[in-house]
Amino acid sequence: QTAINTAGAGDSIFVAQGTYQPASGQSFTMKDGVKIYGGFAGTETSLADRDLTAGHISTLNGNNGRVISNDNNHLSPAAELDGFTVANGHYNTGAGMYNNLASPTVRNCAFRSNLGGGIYNASSATAIVNCVFWQNTDGGTTSAWGGGVTNMSSTGVSIVGCLFTGNYGRLAGGVYFDDLGAGSASITNCTFWANGSNTLPGGVGGIYCESRSAPVIRNSILWGDGTEIHVASGTNPTISNNVIQGGYAGNLGTDPLFVNSSLSEGPDNIFGTADDGLILSGSSLALNAGTADTTGLSLPAMDLAGAPRIQGGKIDIGAYESGFTCGSLTRLYVDSSVAASGDGSSWAAAYKTLDEALSAAGQCAIVNSIYIAKGTYKPYTGKNFCMLPHVSLYGGFPSGGGSIAQRNTAANTTRLQGSGSSVVYNRYNSLDPSAVLDGFTITGGATDFGGGMYNLNSSPTINNCIISNNTATNAGGGIYNKGGSSPVITNCIFSGNTQTLAGGAGGAMYNTNGSPLISNCVFHDNSADFGGAIDNELNVASPATSPIIKNTVFANNSSGHDGAAIGNFGTSLTLSNVTIANNVAGRGGGAIDNASASLTATNSVFWGNTDVNGYGDIWWESGSGGLSYSFTQASWAGTGNQRGAGSPFVDVATPAGPDGVWGTADDGLSLVAGSPGIDAGTPDPTSLALGSTDIAGNPRVAGSAIDMGAYETLSAPLPITLLSFTGVLDNGVANLQWRTGVESGFDHFELEKSIEGRVFIEKAQIPAKASGSIYMYGLAQQEPTAWYRLRVVDNDGSAIYSRILVLSQRPVNEMLVYPNPAKSFILVRAASAGYINIYSADGRPVKVQSVSTGVNTVDVSGLNPGVYYGLLNGRQIRFIKMD
Repeated sequence: QTAINTAGAGDSIFVAQGTYQPASGQSFTMKDGVKIYGGFAGTETSLADRDLTAGHISTLNGNNGRVISNDNNHLSPAAELDGFTVANGHYNTGAGMYNNLASPTVRNCAFRSNLGGGIYNASSATAIVNCVFWQNTDGGTTSAWGGGVTNMSSTGVSIVGCLFTGNYGRLAGGVYFDDLGAGSASITNCTFWANGSNTLPGGVGGIYCESRSAPVIRNSILWGDGTEIHVASGTNPTISNNVIQGGYAGNLGTDPLFVNSSLSEGPDNIFGTADDGLILSGSSLALNAGTADTTGLSLPAMDLAGAPRIQGGKIDIGAYESGFTCGSLTRLYVDSSVAASGDGSSWAAAYKTLDEALSAAGQCAIVNSIYIAKGTYKPYTGKNFCMLPHVSLYGGFPSGGGSIAQRNTAANTTRLQGSGSSVVYNRYNSLDPSAVLDGFTITGGATDFGGGMYNLNSSPTINNCIISNNTATNAGGGIYNKGGSSPVITNCIFSGNTQTLAGGAGGAMYNTNGSPLISNCVFHDNSADFGGAIDNELNVASPATSPIIKNTVFANNSSGHDGAAIGNFGTSLTLSNVTIANNVAGRGGGAIDNASASLTATNSVFWGNTDVNGYGDIWWESGSGGLSYSFTQASWAGTGNQRGAGSPFVDVATPAGPDGVWGTADDGLSLVAGSPGIDAGTPDPTSLALGSTDIAGNPRVAGSAIDMGAYETLSAPLPITLLSFTGVLDNGVANLQWRTGVESGFDHFELEKSIEGRVFIEKAQIPAKASGSIYMYGLAQQEPTAWYRLRVVDNDGSAIYSRILVLSQRPVNEMLVYPNPAKSFILVRAASAGYINIYSADGRPVKVQSVSTGVNTVDVSGLNPGVYYGLLNGRQIRFIKMD
């Protein structure tokens, strides 16, 4: 206060970090024309040297009174307070700051824990810019109408770029307006979250407009505050271009999709930094959805977190601006080993977190892949990773990055780690197989449904993943598939996943009204009350629950009640070349419990499965179907079935073999020499669409006929050891890569492609190199999905096949809209004929036009500037109309 008293108009006061407090019962008082700046380390010589994100906190602390009192001292906007925390004031009104007949400028300040409200303006035109109001309350006083800010007869008050969270007032948790008349009081680009009113009935969490007020409220978010806004009878505020929970005419009512609303200040516990939790995620409709014309809004150059205020050509709604510009990037890079995040455009400029990359990809439709280096990636506490339509996520790159040839998922473990919920959560994104998750370990998830992954109406492609040690209380410890979710899951291992609550189901996977396709996978040591590894349930009649499982192993899973490996209840299950061994049920169905369901098992092996009630392999309670060409301990009617007198395996007690690695030559569940299951499968396996290799990568038919179970017994040594065969799609090119171990007596590779997964056509011949080689080949792919395999040709002309690789991408005929932003027209590409209906941001229909298959021109010259939405054949588009 001594410095303020000494200063004159035009002077500035620099205040170093520390706590400053007036005498008991007293307050600080500002002086007109004097600018007071906090947030200095104490060594700076100019304002430009100050860094408000560095944690140099200058706190003005209350002492049994208001912290700052400007009572009738006629301050003009030239009196500034900038860069302070104003805390712990205690007074019945304006405990943090009181402005009566005083109109200072308050910028970059945090008002915290003031008992009696953050700021009280009476007959004031205070400008409040880029400030945070946090945990201010009325304290039971009679006059603190707004927990954050109260405005009485203050026509010229402006509140810009501010955040209100955790505040409580008598009538408004955030901001209260009264006695304004028709004037210019305004709230612009602010965010209100988790505020409330707990003193008087009828209070609201966000903004309260008393009958004598008419503020202008625009470009702001009001969400999670209970009742968000109250407009008393007879008043006429202007409320436009906002996001308001519960809806409000002329405003959006969709979830703003904050990055992490449960941790508003971010992991660094400092508001106004780049990790703040109330920043918008990449899929938020509030991005670039603010007022088209920002002239006259008195916006600061930077948002609350120091990012440029307008990016991407248009302002965002809320206190934070998106920090990502799309540009021409189609691929992003992530590496947890970098010291600090770049812009994701290369390995050298990689993002440090996967959350950042997903947010960026969500904003830019042209991004189709994300490459992720080894390391552990964890979402914010209580949150999840969410896959994106048409975006492929590839793990397994080394720290520091590398090429496709250096990608090795075994050596470069890329872990997605749970953080108090499902690790991956796909509920609102309606994924199809062009959304790919490839080369990850998904672990540590814990929630009610889908500890590792939750899919609702989402059918991604999941390749080369380990889903381990996830927990669900109710269903789906590893993966939960519901409501039409039919993911394609290949070459994955499910281990140690659990479902814990009595009566629950699906230790590794729970399927209801969805039909996943599972190939070349291993389920071991998973547990649940019902369906120790997989539980299939029919919840409603449509869509059906009809999983298909091929070339897959179930070993050492357990259930408290029924179906140690699989519970099949009211559904249709198809098994082809599946091995089920050493599973234990607490009641019935050591391998499978089939109740009012259809079960079809072909070329499968059942051995060593037990249950308390003595049903052994299958407890067939009721249903249809049956077994054929399968090996069981008990006799089963059906063509080609065999009852075993002894174990058909090399070593049933060591299912993964001495090396402990599944899918290698020493696996204990491969068939022992002389096993009756060798060459005893169905005479014509083509209808099973098994692919060309078994679970260990060996040719699927190596002898006179296909073997039973997931493993094929080789009749002769291979001319080559094929260590891997992988691929990544990039802008319509399938970049295929494979590695060899030993190359002996072999001539060349023939690269084959199929567009429906059955008939393969040779596309290229690649000559042999030498042992330990890396091969790469690029092949154009315009199809949404294509299948690839290698034919390995010996010197004598004999050949074997690699495993089949499936690559999916955005369909070429998907509906698109461009240019965006648009001025006079948009071009809409439609997959089929129909009508496009265009709506304004507040939901009013403004145009309808018929379209035909292909590209159509839609005239939008007559529309006012703003955000518009279009619906065409059930799909939504969004575009911006400019002047």
